[in-house]
Amino acid sequence: MPPASGERPRPKPSEPNRPDPGEDQVPAIQIEDVKTRLRSCFDPEIPVNIYDLGLVYDIRIEGDEVNIKMSFTSMECPSARAIPAEVQQRVGEIEGVRSTNIDIVWDPPWHPRMISPDGKKELGLDEDSL
Repeated sequence: MPPASGERPRPKPSEPNRPDPGEDQVPAIQIEDVKTRLRSCFDPEIPVNIYDLGLVYDIRIEGDEVNIKMSFTSMECPSARAIPAEVQQRVGEIEGVRSTNIDIVWDPPWHPRMISPDGKKELGLDEDSL
C-alpha cells in the first residue's frame, strides 16, 4: 500500500540472504603478517632471518601494496637477486597483497648493531662485541 501523502516510505526489511556490504572486501594487510613472512626469508650465508638481521629498514602498507625498504650486509652480496625475489614471493602470499615493492638502499649502511636481540642471541653475539 503506498504511503499517505506527506509520509515517508518505510524502509524494506533487509533480505536475509543478502551479504553484508563489507563482506566481499579483502581484510586489511597487517604489518605483523608482513614481519612474519620476512622472518621466513634468510640470507643463505647467515643463519638469521633478514628481519632480525636488521636488513629491513621500513615497511609501509598502502592499500593492497606493501613497500619494503631494505639493504644487504654488503654491496657485494651474492644473494642480492635471490633475497628480494623470495621477499616478493613470501609477502605476496599474504591475503590481500596485490604487489610487493622492494627498494634496496645503502643509506644508512648496514652494521651488525642493527641485528635484533633475538638475532644476536641466535648468532651468539653480545652488545659489547659489536
